[in-house]
Amino acid sequence: MLYIDVGNTLRSGLRTGIQRVVRSLSYELAAASPAETRLIAFDVSANRYFALADPTLVRSADSLADIGREARVCFDLDTLVQGDIFFEPDASWTEPVNRGALFRLLKSRGVILVVLNHDIIPFLLPQFFPGNTLSSFSEAIADHIQYADYVLATSARVARDLGALSQRFLGRSITTRVIKLGADFAAPVSAGEGDPFATTFPELDGLRFLLAVGTIEPRKNHALLLQAFDRLDAKDAALVVVGRKGWMADEVLALLTSHPAFGKRVFWHPVLGDSGLLALYRHAYASVQASQYEGYGLPVVEALSQGCVTIASDTGSLPEVTAGHAVFFRSGDGEALHAILDRLYGDPDYYAGLKASARSFRPTPWREAGRSVAAALADIASGASHDFGAPLRQMVFLSVHPERLDLALQAARANLGFIDRIAVLTKPSAHEAITAVAARHFSQAHILTDDVVAGGELPADHQARNTWLRKRLYRQDAIETNFLAADEDSLALRPLARGYYQEGSLHTAYSFQDDMATWLAGSPTTTSFDRGMRNAWKLLAEAAYPARAYASHMPQIVNKSLANEIFDRFVIGPDGTAYDEWSLYFNVAQQLYPRHFATKPYGTLGWPMCPGDWLPEIEPVQPAFENYYPQNYEPAERGMFAGLKPLGDLEAKTSRSRAALMEAHRAELKGGGVHSPGLLALIVTPEALKFVGTGTILAGKRNVRRVLLVNGSSGVTPVTGRLDMFVTEPRGGPVWGESVRLGEICWIPLLPPEKPGLYAIRFFAALDSGARLEARGLLTVVAGEERQ
Repeated sequence: MLYIDVGNTLRSGLRTGIQRVVRSLSYELAAASPAETRLIAFDVSANRYFALADPTLVRSADSLADIGREARVCFDLDTLVQGDIFFEPDASWTEPVNRGALFRLLKSRGVILVVLNHDIIPFLLPQFFPGNTLSSFSEAIADHIQYADYVLATSARVARDLGALSQRFLGRSITTRVIKLGADFAAPVSAGEGDPFATTFPELDGLRFLLAVGTIEPRKNHALLLQAFDRLDAKDAALVVVGRKGWMADEVLALLTSHPAFGKRVFWHPVLGDSGLLALYRHAYASVQASQYEGYGLPVVEALSQGCVTIASDTGSLPEVTAGHAVFFRSGDGEALHAILDRLYGDPDYYAGLKASARSFRPTPWREAGRSVAAALADIASGASHDFGAPLRQMVFLSVHPERLDLALQAARANLGFIDRIAVLTKPSAHEAITAVAARHFSQAHILTDDVVAGGELPADHQARNTWLRKRLYRQDAIETNFLAADEDSLALRPLARGYYQEGSLHTAYSFQDDMATWLAGSPTTTSFDRGMRNAWKLLAEAAYPARAYASHMPQIVNKSLANEIFDRFVIGPDGTAYDEWSLYFNVAQQLYPRHFATKPYGTLGWPMCPGDWLPEIEPVQPAFENYYPQNYEPAERGMFAGLKPLGDLEAKTSRSRAALMEAHRAELKGGGVHSPGLLALIVTPEALKFVGTGTILAGKRNVRRVLLVNGSSGVTPVTGRLDMFVTEPRGGPVWGESVRLGEICWIPLLPPEKPGLYAIRFFAALDSGARLEARGLLTVVAGEERQ
């Protein structure tokens, strides 16, 4: 279902500029698919949304007051469900409903958020806007770039401006699609009605008038146009200004209305209906747009659509939308504008050429514009352009170790029968060896090198490098529509059919953790992987996406075009932030296309390398892959898989992994033999910390424990701030330390001391409220049996 918020336009009662676009576009969308479209508006007096019973009201009603109770359908935001689209085409910066809160609510329900961006002019030319407009506009655009899944832009220039703004403030881009607006009129004058010009505008009889359409405000540069007009020698030249009084307009309106020829050769019409405006376009000698910037310039397109000679400044999107049918002058250059106007009135051949060009302009009708926007929204909803059903037959590796890739390819050949081709990205020094390994197993193999694919210097950070390489790799022609992305240490351990990953257009992703916020495996000394996980979680949370962990260390199915779309939005450059690219891709993909993605528990042995390294929240179900670590096969390292074969022994590996996991959980399991498992918890309130510690703890870092955080009290907002935890010997010597942000995690990892004994545990909290809190307790650590 498509929901279009048209409340701002109806509330304003306007029919120009953005409101003209909203009325025309939303009507066409609703008319094209009435059963699947709802036009909605927020009623401040009732403090709730309602839906329009008749879509034609968006064109006919002057304001909300014109829409009676009988024309309003009860509507609640709870109606929206996963996969619905909420489309915002309006001037939302004056809306009574906070957009950030609304967008977060909608996205929490799986709704796809699409906004229409007309321009970001207040950011580009802030000197032309009052402070209250700048403030409200900034807040609305900030919400758009933070939460919108897609942005429809009225021109390529607007798309570039918005992308640059998003990168500047958020460090990421935004997914945009450029659309064309319509230029025809809702109620054109028919041939049988006659031409209303002579009766409506008798004062213009015999005058060759210039027409300027647009709100009276500083950016439109009416003063420059008036100066150029005053220098014309043509006695029959006139100037007609059409547009309501806007902001900061007193000075230019004084110039206009006090002009000696005002009412004789200089005219101002604050408001005109469609028929009057259409008559002016058709009879104007020329239309002039002297603006210092336009995001689209609807009056320019409308003028050309009526065969009106058009002169415009060369700024913003005006050269783009006029497609070579207008004549341009450098923005703000009064001499250049006067020269064009002077020639226009004095050179009939010059004018005739411009007239012929204007008449050859082919505008986009609103009906066609509506169809193109409807097609874009339908594609966003369906994902048809991504072709999720294209057959999965390619495996794509990152590899720099030929011997490990050899194992992975042997395993793929033996167990992934649906894979018949591969692509491998490697470093130049390993190219020859990697090529030889690939050729032994797959006749269809593309070997690419990171210097060519990355096109420049690579990040020093391991996770940032992998993220950037995958983004660049997935853009290559050698990569197919759907593919299996893998690392060189992914070993397939049992035969799998394509259905493990792909059933028609449904892709199955494999997750190892339900909430990335709980990931603290590398604490307190975080690894590059840990930082990538935390960064991805923060990024997803900022944009209101789910945050499951998908870096499951097993091959995953990826759609090329969707991955490019997501990475182009979030991964900006090689010197950017390191992210877990797997979680970034799948969380956004599942939000956008819930019908095409499913999540299942991961099936990877060797992740973690040893279960005591960190405690998995999800046990691998029916393991199908191994994250290969050579250390696991070394007897000297007491490897978990010592004596077993890397490309076999699945049953034995599964059994040993489960036994190791049980051992790692022993201290937390109920009924832990002679040792009481006990509870470790820290209760956090705004006024105090309270540590609860019962029972005993098994010695040794392989017996990792969790200190559960019970945050807040009586359902209030969680306490936020910095929390430090220390484990010390009885004499005060430090054994272990940890520092976390309250409000971001729900447990703290505790690696028990290696030696049995009595230890102290202390907590220090510096809350964002300014409070300083402290708690302490005792830990009884007992000896545990050695692992066999």
